[in-house]
Amino acid sequence: MRYENWDVLLFPGSDHVPLREFRTECYVVPDPECLPLSRFGVPTLNTFVPSLYFNSPFSISILSWGKPPVTQATRSYSNHPDLVLFEFHVYIDGRLVSTAILDQNMKGPCSIQHSFGVSNVPVASAGLQTSLADSPNAVLTKNGEIDSLRFPAFHSSKVLRQQFWNPGDNFGRIKVTMTESFPRDSATMPLERVKNVVVFSFQHAPLGA
Repeated sequence: MRYENWDVLLFPGSDHVPLREFRTECYVVPDPECLPLSRFGVPTLNTFVPSLYFNSPFSISILSWGKPPVTQATRSYSNHPDLVLFEFHVYIDGRLVSTAILDQNMKGPCSIQHSFGVSNVPVASAGLQTSLADSPNAVLTKNGEIDSLRFPAFHSSKVLRQQFWNPGDNFGRIKVTMTESFPRDSATMPLERVKNVVVFSFQHAPLGA
C-alpha cells in the first residue's frame, strides 16, 4: 500500500513478489492511543490480501521514496524536527508482534522478518533496527533461532458472522502503524511518541472464500 512517500508491502516467505492487494481504501479512524497530535483521527489504509497457509513465514517491506517526510504537526511540536524517528509497530489480530525504528537517513527498503514480544528496540544512527536477538522477549524456534513472522489463521466462522464491517477492527488483520517519535534520554522511556501518522491494515482471506 502507498501513503504519501511510504510503501508498505507483504511478502510470502522468501518470495520477491508481494501479495496482491484488492480494494484499497482510506478511512479516518479514532486513535486508540490518544497521542497528543492524533486527536482528530488516524488515516487508515485498508486493503484485502489473499491468505497464506497458517503459520507460513512472511515479511513486511517498508520503503520511503525519498527522505521520509515529517508531518507539519510534529514539526510544530518541537524545535528539533530533524531528530524525529519513525516507529513501526506490527500487529496481528491486535497483538503486537514486531517493532522497527527508522530515522530520516534510511536508504532503500527495510524488511521486518522476525517476531518478538513487547520490547523496546534500541535506537541506532540510521536505518532499520534489528537487535531482536538482544530482546529477552524474542520468540525463538526450538533450535534457538529468532522466529519469523508467521501468517495468522483465517477464522471463517467468526468473520462470516460479523454483521457489519469496521475499518478500525483488529481481528483478521495484519496492521502496520507508523508513529512519529522523539528520542529521550531515559532508560524507561527512550522515545516520546507524539503522532500516529498512518495505519496500514491488511485484511486477509482465502481466494474464493
